[in-house]
Order: sequence, then structure tokens, then C-alpha cells
Amino acid sequence: MKSEFLKRFKITLMTEGPLHIGNGNTYTKKELYFDGKSVYVLDMKKFYLGLNPKLQVAFEEFVSGNPKEQLSTWIKTKRLENFAKTNSKYQLPYSVQLRYDGTIRSQLNEVHEFIKDAFGNPYIPGNSLKGALRTVILSKLIEDKINEEADFRQKCLSKIEDAMKNKAKTVDKFLIDDLLATLILDDKNEKDAKNDILRALRISDSLPLKTSDFIFIQKKDKLGEGTRKGDKGHQISTYRECLKPGTKIEFDVVIDTSIFEKQPDDVFNLYEFFKKRKYKTKSGEEVKSSRLEVYLRKSYQKYKTEYLNKFGIEEKTNGIKIYLGGGIGFLSKTVWIALLEKKERYRKVNEVLNSQFGDRNTKVYRDNHREVIEFEGEKYITNRNGNKAYYVNDESHHGASPRTLKISDDNKEIGKTEIKIEEICS
Repeated sequence: MKSEFLKRFKITLMTEGPLHIGNGNTYTKKELYFDGKSVYVLDMKKFYLGLNPKLQVAFEEFVSGNPKEQLSTWIKTKRLENFAKTNSKYQLPYSVQLRYDGTIRSQLNEVHEFIKDAFGNPYIPGNSLKGALRTVILSKLIEDKINEEADFRQKCLSKIEDAMKNKAKTVDKFLIDDLLATLILDDKNEKDAKNDILRALRISDSLPLKTSDFIFIQKKDKLGEGTRKGDKGHQISTYRECLKPGTKIEFDVVIDTSIFEKQPDDVFNLYEFFKKRKYKTKSGEEVKSSRLEVYLRKSYQKYKTEYLNKFGIEEKTNGIKIYLGGGIGFLSKTVWIALLEKKERYRKVNEVLNSQFGDRNTKVYRDNHREVIEFEGEKYITNRNGNKAYYVNDESHHGASPRTLKISDDNKEIGKTEIKIEEICS
């Protein structure tokens, strides 16, 4: 029977940093009320109908008027603060309200909305988790291939450079074709989604969450602990509805093992990767874990040692980590940690990001609070219109590439979660 081939698991995520999955929509400045501590998403119909006729006319003029004018300002001018709060859909606590100069932030730009179901409840689509696991599985396959073929890494670098010259949107797509699209289903043996080993993996949308699980954050880029003094990083004018740290998210997972039944031995078997086994720790203790969990722990330790430690982020738990959602960093959503050695990765990541975002190496500063070191016998300082302009090298100036870590105002990594995997016995 078909059901005999279906192996069931439960995956639970616990958010350690704010997590955002967007629905493509944004709230404008005219839909949100901000009192300096919380953001209120107004029920616009209820709010409007509750106004007296004179205020309704004034509100219509406000909505159709200056697009830069904030609803918060209009509400305060009309002394409708309490009315706005009681006519809101829900409230988003704000993680931190201070700018770098210590003043309270009182204005907002557009806010990216979190995805919600038909009943207005936030949830995580199964495809979001599947995408994160796809990156993990691909990284594992890359490491295996590097161990099998001495020149595999160099071949990949050549293909990446060719893709960059051709200005391809995804410079490492060939890895998906070569390592994931390996199922042999017919004589054609095509490299497409039909032959992808992840077709065997089915992940449900998460159980519904609550709007009370939300927090409102402003994105921040934290610089590595490099040589420039006085640079605290950059607050980005990107605001998001996010699940707050400590939110529990549950998914049902099914692996169809029949897909692997008649495949060659060298085709990666997902069930064998997810299946729990008994392991002995260094201390001799016997534990049950999957190869997936073992690999996640190992790869996170490498990410932490070679990259995360450069930013002085304090580790809160010893659990198994995985990143997902919008706003996570480049290395968290790609396979570059697995593909390249540390030194080569500095250079290549810098090249890829420059090709996508323009020259990131020359930057002008308007103060005198930074130092520049000598790098390869040269000082990277020039004068431009009376300002100091530094040639910024990710490795020498920040100790990390990419040079910024995506965090919230309160120093928590965007999209970082702890993952637990439970096999459901039938």
C-alpha cells in the first residue's frame, strides 16, 4: 500500500530572532498609528465609520492629500490617540525605540506585512521551510562531492565566474541541476524539477499563529569587529512585521520513500538523512539523532566560527539552528560556506555582491572617528570634497565577508531559529 512508503515527521521551530515571511504587501504611513512604543494596525473601515461627520471629511482630505504626511501626526493633531487604539486590528510591540543618537524615533516608512491565512492568522508556508532545508541538503551534497573529487571546488569556481561574466541572476544554479536533479525516472534523465530529489519531501504550512506573536522591527546592519572605530553599523529604513523571539512553530512533514526505491545507490536518499539513529557522544552517552541534525549542528558551528564570531553575537542556547525568512544574511541562505574555503570565500563573496549591488568597496565618511590600517603595503585613504574616503576591504576592515550581519534593534539575528525533528512512528 502507498501509505507504507510515507514516513512522517514533526518539525518544530523556536524563533531566536525576529522572523519575517512577507505576503508582498506593505502598510503605508497612512494606515499605521505609532505612539513611540507600539505600532497599531488600524481597521480603516471601523476607524472611519466611528468618526463624526466633520472628522470624516477631514480624514478624507488627509488620505487624498500629501503622501508624506503620517497618520500618527494627524491622529495626534485631532487628539484621537485612544480612539485609534480601540479601532485597530492589532498592536505590534516595538523592540527598541531609540536611534543611535538616543532620541525616540517618532516616524515610520512603509511596513512590510507578514503573510496571513483567510482568517487573519499569521503562518509559515511549508515552502519557506522546504527552501531552507533545500539549502542545507545542497550544502551537504557539495561537501560530499568535495571529499570525493579533488578538483570539484575549482570546477565550481570556474562555472561561477562564467555565470558572473554573463550577468546571471543566480550564479550557482548549476549546483541544483548537478546535485539535486538526480532522480532517474525515464530514459530522458532531464535536469529539471521533475527529477529533483526534494519532490519526495512534503511539508505542510505551519499551524496557525496569533497576531499577539508579532513584534515590529527596524532592520539593522551590524559591522564586523574590524579596524574602524566609532562605526556602530547602519539602521536601514526597512520596517517589518515579524514573529517575536520565543514563538513556537510546528509543521507536519512526509517523505515518500517509494521515489527512492528503484534509484541507483548514489542518489541521495532523503529518508536516510531524516531518519533517527543512535549515536554515542564523546563522553560515551548514547543519543538519538538524524544525519540531518548532525549536519546542521556541524555546519552551524563552522558558520559561527568563521563568520558569526566576527560580530560579537552572544549565543543564547546550544540547540540546532536553521535560518529562514526574509532579511536573513547572504551566507545563511546560500551554499557558500560549504563550497569555498575561508580565504577564497572572502574574495568571491565580495565579487558576487559587487556584481549585484555595484562597487561596495569605496565609501565616503563624514567624520574623523575611524582608523584605516595598511593592507598589502598600502593605505586606503583619499580626500574627496573635504571628506575622508576609505577603500573598504571586507576582510581587512571588518574581518568578515559579507561585512554586515542582518539584525534587529536589540541585536538579535534576523530569521534565526532552533529546530527539533521528531519521527512519528506509524
